[in-house]
Amino acid sequence: MIDYIHVQCSSCGGIVRLSTICQYQFVCSKCGKEIPLCSLDYDDLKINRKTGWVFPVWYKEGLDIKNGVSYQISNNHGHINWTITRNNIFGVVVEIL
Repeated sequence: MIDYIHVQCSSCGGIVRLSTICQYQFVCSKCGKEIPLCSLDYDDLKINRKTGWVFPVWYKEGLDIKNGVSYQISNNHGHINWTITRNNIFGVVVEIL
């Protein structure tokens, strides 16, 4: 069972993979658009063992966490302790209120 989805190109919807020419950028496998490594949001990198290509992926349980949105972290009696974004969340989000 696959617990992740591939990151897709914002221009054409193709699957994004690590460039074979420059290790510091991703490239769309459909339209060839180059994407800087630091500008793409992803959870993990997966390797296709047949081709050797490296793909950025999002884990399915993190899909409800929107990119570019800040979330408040609070304790069980409503005290706001901090705000974070998707890039700072490690692990599984249990509940979004």
